Amino acid sequence: MAGRAGRPGFDKYGESVIIARNKRYENYLFKNYIKGKPEKIDSQLANESALRTHILASITGAFTRNRAELMDFLGNTFFAYQKGTASLSAITDRIIEFLEEEGMIVSKRGNLLATRFGRRVSELYIDPLTGVLIRDALSEPKKKEAFSLLHMLARICT
Repeated sequence: MAGRAGRPGFDKYGESVIIARNKRYENYLFKNYIKGKPEKIDSQLANESALRTHILASITGAFTRNRAELMDFLGNTFFAYQKGTASLSAITDRIIEFLEEEGMIVSKRGNLLATRFGRRVSELYIDPLTGVLIRDALSEPKKKEAFSLLHMLARICT
C-alpha cells in the first residue's frame, strides 16, 4: 500500500515502499504498480467537507495568516491543478464566512486566527460542520438526554 509521497513546495520528490508477502506477489506488484500505468486520481478537496477541514487546519496551524495567503496555498494544491482556481474563490469565501459565524475563526486586522473551539475541531480532524453539530447538541441541557445524543451521533455518521 502506498499513499501520497512528497509535498509540493517542500520536497523535490517523494518515496514510497511496497512490500510483497512472497515472490509471486512481488512479480504481480512489480508488473501492475511499478511498470503499470498510473490510475486516474481526483483531488478530494472538491468535497466541501474536506475543503472546510483543510481550510480550518491551515488557519489553525498558521500556514496561512490571511485570505490572500490561503488563496495562494489553495492555488498550489492538486485540486487547483486539476480544476483551476475560478470556483475556488467563492467556495473559500463561503467556508471562511461559515467558520467565522460558527466561532471557529476570527478576523483581526486582516488576519485569520483560530479560536479555542476552532483549534479543538482541527485537532480532532473532523469536519467543522460535525464540530458545530456536536457543540450545539451538547450546549442545551435537553439535548444531553440519551435519545438526543443518539440522534446527534446518527446525524454525524451520515
